[in-house]
Amino acid sequence: MDDAGDLEEKPERHVNKVPLQTVGWKPEFFEQLQKHVVDVNQTTTHAYLLAKWIFIHEARKANFCFDKFFCQNFFAEVFCHLCNRKERSGVQDTTKLWRRTIKRHLDSFRRAAGIGDPALQSATQVAVREAQQMITAYENNITQHLGDYIRRAVNCALGKSEWAKRLKETPKGTAHDELQRRFKDEALQPSREVKKAIELRNYKDVDLCERGQAVVEELAPVLDAFGDDYTFENNDRFRDIKKNPGKHMQSFYELSRYFERKNISDFTCFPVRTSFVPAHTTINRDILRSQIIAP
Repeated sequence: MDDAGDLEEKPERHVNKVPLQTVGWKPEFFEQLQKHVVDVNQTTTHAYLLAKWIFIHEARKANFCFDKFFCQNFFAEVFCHLCNRKERSGVQDTTKLWRRTIKRHLDSFRRAAGIGDPALQSATQVAVREAQQMITAYENNITQHLGDYIRRAVNCALGKSEWAKRLKETPKGTAHDELQRRFKDEALQPSREVKKAIELRNYKDVDLCERGQAVVEELAPVLDAFGDDYTFENNDRFRDIKKNPGKHMQSFYELSRYFERKNISDFTCFPVRTSFVPAHTTINRDILRSQIIAP
């Protein structure tokens, strides 16, 4: 690319909220537009729940791998299975796997959620756009929380909060000084060493104290939730979480199970949409023609 291309500025985009009448929207399509927005919001809400339902049930299987499902096209398939559409044949094997998996849980999910007949018809374009928001929600959840939760798990495994409580309750004096020395030796220093070691993909090669070694062995399902040939960005786990969050979904799930076993306050592993107020809905030419003008 030449210098001129590198320096070319992209045009700014602005979004304005205005009444539909001001953009020439024909009154006869108001009702169908409103129905479309409500239907998309409801179907998207159910798609989040269905994806969570599938992951929770499938992840119990020993051979389940999130890598095969963690992509925009899978979430689009989840959305489409909640619509009334005719499936296209001649698809790739990966798509066939997704469809078999979704259909295995679709009926039980519909019964549990009390979902009736599909509201949207042949909504492939809508599915693609909503799936992009779904995969983004998952990736943002991992990016923002996984690193901190791993560090928190290390602290909990070493009992740092219990040590801090004992120090606070012990009066100043010889006993307090001795307790503080033990806290540094048995919790604070091992915590620093473990957190430094687990940044690396080959953390097992790092020499740790006995306490630190016990912690990494306890967290091994979380730390080793990758293929043998997978490498971290700059050999840094926490940087790789920010760079490639989708590759850490299995680790995120294993950590949620660890928190559950240890009775640590749980966290949201699979995001859902909690608002029932119709959210932003994108309408392009194809969606306008298929869903509003001639549904």
